[in-house]
Amino acid sequence: MKKKYYLMALAGLLMTACSEDMETPTPDQGTGGKTGKELTFLFSGTAQGYVPYTKADGTIASGAENELNTLDIYVFGEDSLSSANPKPIVLEEILRSGADAVAVANSFELTTSGKDNLVTISVGEGKKKKFYFVANARNQLSLADIQLNKTDTTTFKAKLSNSQKDLIACPMLMSSSCELVMSEVSKETPVKVELMRRVARFDINNDSEETNFVIQQVALSNVPEQGPLFSGTDWDAAQRVQLPLIDFSTVPGSNAGMAPSVFYLYPTKTTTGNTGGEILFNLIGHSSSSTEAQVVQVKFFDIHGDPVSVKANYRYTVEVSPAGQGSLTATLKVEDWLVGDTVKTQTNWGTIELSCENEAFKDNTLTLDAEKKAEGADAITLSVACEGEWVLEMNENPDWLEAKAVAAVEGGISNSFTVKTLKTNYSSEPRQAIVTVVNKNQPSVRQPLLVVQKENTTSAFTFSADLSSIGGASLIGNVLKIPASQSEAIAVTVTGGVSGWTLKSGESYTGLSVSKSDAMLTITPSSANTSINNRTNTITLTDGDGNDLTILQVIQRGVKAAIALKCTDLVETGTGSYSLAIGASGFSDNGQSTALNNHRKISVVATTKWEYDLIYPWTGQEGATAGVEWLSVYNSTEDDKGITENLGTHNGYFYLKADANETGAERTATVKVLDAVTYAVSATITVTQAAGSN
Repeated sequence: MKKKYYLMALAGLLMTACSEDMETPTPDQGTGGKTGKELTFLFSGTAQGYVPYTKADGTIASGAENELNTLDIYVFGEDSLSSANPKPIVLEEILRSGADAVAVANSFELTTSGKDNLVTISVGEGKKKKFYFVANARNQLSLADIQLNKTDTTTFKAKLSNSQKDLIACPMLMSSSCELVMSEVSKETPVKVELMRRVARFDINNDSEETNFVIQQVALSNVPEQGPLFSGTDWDAAQRVQLPLIDFSTVPGSNAGMAPSVFYLYPTKTTTGNTGGEILFNLIGHSSSSTEAQVVQVKFFDIHGDPVSVKANYRYTVEVSPAGQGSLTATLKVEDWLVGDTVKTQTNWGTIELSCENEAFKDNTLTLDAEKKAEGADAITLSVACEGEWVLEMNENPDWLEAKAVAAVEGGISNSFTVKTLKTNYSSEPRQAIVTVVNKNQPSVRQPLLVVQKENTTSAFTFSADLSSIGGASLIGNVLKIPASQSEAIAVTVTGGVSGWTLKSGESYTGLSVSKSDAMLTITPSSANTSINNRTNTITLTDGDGNDLTILQVIQRGVKAAIALKCTDLVETGTGSYSLAIGASGFSDNGQSTALNNHRKISVVATTKWEYDLIYPWTGQEGATAGVEWLSVYNSTEDDKGITENLGTHNGYFYLKADANETGAERTATVKVLDAVTYAVSATITVTQAAGSN
């Protein structure tokens, strides 16, 4: 592994480079100015959609793990140009990627150069500057209180991610940093940037045919709730939380070899021991021949018995293997991950400052009561100091909050806006939204306001349910998530809140029935969700007068269909496409039970039920056999078509037989395996049989 790092370091000597673990630079001592200096950043390999994991393999990271929705560049320099009295390195500019809804003319596209992407920006002059790159982080609440010309690098580097409430999902939070001497860089000499993910990825390698162990669920507890946005910090004081059970059967490749990207964790050095820091990691399942429960504990030790810490941007593989006498062992294998994908933007100068006389406002955070504002009550007014015209943006447009600019005096520019809550927060958890003030003519200049509506301590509703037996189910706050296959009723206990609550009259649900008894909701899916789309329902609780009190959102996940095929001599020719060449006499397999000689075992790795079809070319097509059906499946009946499913999974197999080719021409046929739930995903094998001697 060290050799890989040395290679990366040597490659970095070929050009000026940025990485996320460079030290903070010394204060800028240049004379500076706002005339602007252009420079270019290079993001290697991003034009191809990925950055190689090694020179031999560029496909370790999935497309979703490389996905880059947003990129923000934070530029730091001195707030004093006097070299005799240098001051802390403070934030000078914020640059944001993507087309701006307010001023499209100020958006910029990536420049592609071969396999690379280039970003050209313009920044103020100066001797040294520090650049921080943060990807997919627009929802990170810790970035909401930063202030231009006030926030310094020490404060900025200490920022933490959002608290983890559910499983971490793509797009990945990524970051990097870079120190540049401005006189040594130019637009013509690209500066290389490597974005690193701020989480670790975990894969599980288990072949149930070899281990005789079918994993059904993955259980994780005592894992870090959050992590640093940037590397180079020793912070490791995160609260520990329990994650929802993972339904392993829905993961592509489960129990048939390598299942990638099963889950992600924030970094931590504390994974073992009896000091409360041990991560509890269990694989729950049963043997391939029975339904008796079996649990395999995964300890954070490598194959040499040394403790394993969780590092950001590393890939951890859980290797499940037999340990003798029917027992199993699971060990961790650690490999470095790959750098991420990126985007482009441009910069302008300017500052925005917010102020408010209301005591609810502090450090660009506005904290509001749980009760909504009464009809006719005044909203809270915030003053805006901005160099030019500005507009408001809100993340996800929350239905409980209203933010409006105050109309300007005729011929002038508005200098204030109002914020008002529209709905009472009945939850026992606070909720948050971000209102951003954006310079209309210079959209890279913006100032976020974090709005927090307090939790309800008097009439808050709390929902709880025992979901321990339902893989992939979770209940966090007012959101219940259930797997696509769920068809059994779920009992949800409702505590707190207003007494005498009831279900909203006339409310309808899709694919769901809901009933109330005492302080309990019984939620029953009418059937499994066979669509690839999530099925979402909102259950509203009201008081005796029909006033809405709170909601429970129920999300039944869509089917994630995936199919992969395995057999001897099979050649993968593309995604879901395979070829298989056989001799004129048919398959040569032997050594199996007598009835299965000359049959080839076709193993199917699938996340849903599946079926197969044998397809022959039409007369006149190449490889056509004029109505001769020369492929068959062993022991095919009307009921099971010769398919054997591995117990507790949708993985399985069937045996394919080929008649001898007695013609003097090569012939072909197609074996198509299709998911029998959505009928949207398939895999095909083109079987080519050599010509006979005739």
